[in-house]
Amino acid sequence: MDRKKECNPTGGGALARTALIVLAFTAVLVAGCSAPSSEEVQAAVAGVHEETTGFSAHVTLTTPDWNTTARLSSEDSKRYRFEYLEGVYAGIIVINDGKNLWIYEPAAGNASVIPAEYAGTLFSDAVRQAQTGWEVYQMTVATIVDSPISSVAAGERDGRQVYEVSVEEEGLIGTAPTRPREEVYDISAVVDAEAWTIVEAVLLDATGREVIAAHYAEVSLDPAFPAGTFTFKPPPGTNVTLARTFAITPIFAASLEELEKFAGPETPIPSWLPEEYAFVEGHHIPALSTTVIYARADAPDQIRLTIWPADLLIPSVPEDAEEVGVDGIEGWYFIGDGTATLVWSDGIMTYELEGPDQREVLVRVAASVGPLQGA
Repeated sequence: MDRKKECNPTGGGALARTALIVLAFTAVLVAGCSAPSSEEVQAAVAGVHEETTGFSAHVTLTTPDWNTTARLSSEDSKRYRFEYLEGVYAGIIVINDGKNLWIYEPAAGNASVIPAEYAGTLFSDAVRQAQTGWEVYQMTVATIVDSPISSVAAGERDGRQVYEVSVEEEGLIGTAPTRPREEVYDISAVVDAEAWTIVEAVLLDATGREVIAAHYAEVSLDPAFPAGTFTFKPPPGTNVTLARTFAITPIFAASLEELEKFAGPETPIPSWLPEEYAFVEGHHIPALSTTVIYARADAPDQIRLTIWPADLLIPSVPEDAEEVGVDGIEGWYFIGDGTATLVWSDGIMTYELEGPDQREVLVRVAASVGPLQGA
């Protein structure tokens, strides 16, 4: 492919400082050159993006299967906030505080939550779609900086100077951050001539078909985010549930020794149980929950204790639940589906104890809960 005329006001050397790059290219435009060279574009784009972790932008994404518009705010790869403005998820807010990931639907009054480490297992694409906008941006920057640029042309978008950059590899550039992950052979991008940020990016497959197109506005690198941007507390009355995921396989423990190995010595378990009840098995999902099950050899009934972080989820308690005290802590006792349930929280962990309909027995079991190591 023939390239457009390139200008080199710096004698061909890459500039190390972003400020010098911008000043040099301003001089190029004044001198009447149509576009900087490929090397100069690479140096400028690399200069403004190196060592940056924070990012915010308004992005519109278009694929053959779905379209969406969202506001992206990302402090780093672990803390981010997505606000959907258009598309199937319009109105939904996604917040990852680094520990838990929340999907909030203000209009419906619903919120779902999952430990952040399980974000990749979510059944919903509410996180994936907006995150694709950030990943397309990162892929485009990396490709411009590290791959041979095929052409650079000066242009204009919304009254501002831009450079149209094309990378057309003979082989595979990579895979698009879409589902499924389609192969990308060419990338066409539009770069802001003053800020050197990405304005548009189109990823193409081997046949020239558009895999995904992204349009960015109000791009800011390492912005100062308002306090509370990446935190979320469900408003009163919000219906909170665990987010639906693809299968997460718990770790099975056949003994308390194995449970201590997998879940840790501080894992809460009861130290008192009714006569003849003994440990049967335990299930542990890191950062999510631990369950211990006790049973009698001569009866089918069980006593089951499930614990999880208190900031993750409070179980639904019916309005007619009876308030009881668990070692000085407020708890709720109720019957459902033939099983008695006692729920309480110490502010660090939330506990759900299930067993036969014997309130005094379950309260005594609950009051005995303490670290496995000392049980």
